[in-house]
Amino acid sequence: MARTGRTRVELDGVPDLMPVDGSMLHERAYEQLRQMLMAGDLRPGEVVTIKALADTLGTSLMPIRDAVRQLLAIGALETTAGRAIRVPELTLSRFEELWSLRCQLEGEASARAAERITGAEIADLETMDAELGRLAEAESFEQLFAANHRFFAGVYRASRSPLLVSFVETLWVLSGPHYNGLRGPDIREIFAWVRASLDDHEDLIAALKARDGDAARRARQKILLDLADVLRPRMNFSGRP
Repeated sequence: MARTGRTRVELDGVPDLMPVDGSMLHERAYEQLRQMLMAGDLRPGEVVTIKALADTLGTSLMPIRDAVRQLLAIGALETTAGRAIRVPELTLSRFEELWSLRCQLEGEASARAAERITGAEIADLETMDAELGRLAEAESFEQLFAANHRFFAGVYRASRSPLLVSFVETLWVLSGPHYNGLRGPDIREIFAWVRASLDDHEDLIAALKARDGDAARRARQKILLDLADVLRPRMNFSGRP
């Protein structure tokens, strides 16, 4: 399994996730594995085992088996010819398809948010955006990554479209392993790009304030397309189409 130097995952407003315990072991195991995938803790093409995942999350094998079945069903994990379980390999066609779908659905969620967001929610987004700026200056990658997800999760919640949000979250799980490519030796360049991209966040917030759905859609799609341009040259695409 990937080694990221972390024993906990923080993403999308979920606090540090400790080893699974309590009466909802199966649901908690599934959520933790989703968070690991979204955070890029597992690399594209990485082979995983039920036992290793159970050891990582501090739970028994059964909840992990059930969680893996659910992730296999949505394509976040796959089985190989030898029956091993792995994160899907990264191909250029998969990358481009996922990013195209994210642009469509996250653009739509942003447009709907512009129609339905409250003043309090906009104030929360402004607070989170300011925190993103501080974390980008501090070059704290894990905290920055988590805060960025919280920011966009807040935008999408404001769409008041639970089904749309669930589709977006599935795409986050499927595309999350791509973010592993950001943890390279040129990470300082990533921080510089993030600092520059915060102007686009401000454009998104301005569109939400103006109740301009088309502008909100364009702002979110620009952020995603720019991110794809940052990721693409850092990806180790497999030879399969």
